[in-house]
Amino acid sequence: LADLHLAAALARLDVAPSALRARVLADRSLVAFRRGDPTAAERLARASLREGRRIDDAEAQSQAENLLALLARRSGELEAARRHLRRSLELAARADNQGARIAALNNLALLDRAVGNLDSALALTDEALRRCVIVGDRHHEAALRNNRADLLQALGRRAEAEEELVRSAVAFADVGEEGFEPEIWKLVDW
Repeated sequence: LADLHLAAALARLDVAPSALRARVLADRSLVAFRRGDPTAAERLARASLREGRRIDDAEAQSQAENLLALLARRSGELEAARRHLRRSLELAARADNQGARIAALNNLALLDRAVGNLDSALALTDEALRRCVIVGDRHHEAALRNNRADLLQALGRRAEAEEELVRSAVAFADVGEEGFEPEIWKLVDW
């Protein structure tokens, strides 16, 4: 359903490259990624990146690079994922987009965790969490706290991990509305 809405939005836009076109393409890529269609996700992310480059939109490029990193990581191409994430982080800084910075930092941390660089992963998660608290994004803060708890547990810091899980649960509780139960506990990367 989300993809149908995004496709309809894209059809209404001018065919000339624009920041909005690039971002809608990136959103469609994320939907395809979450739907389990890596081929469509990559095609759409690359189209988004091309659009962003044509108009020199750092924010759109950052989002597309982040998506390409998610795809590369999922397919085991860890160095390619790292290159995309570093580029995403640089572009997010250029665009002064805290949300994109947080996403890139989180995904770099997950990549470091996957290869056993737990101290680096914790430092990156802490930086993402610091930025998240500043902007007041409780949903991503909760996910980051959950990721941080996993890292602390892996580092043998059980008491700190348990405290972080409590903080995560409190933040997740702040996100929900009465009668609305999204699967926010599953959010790890974005």
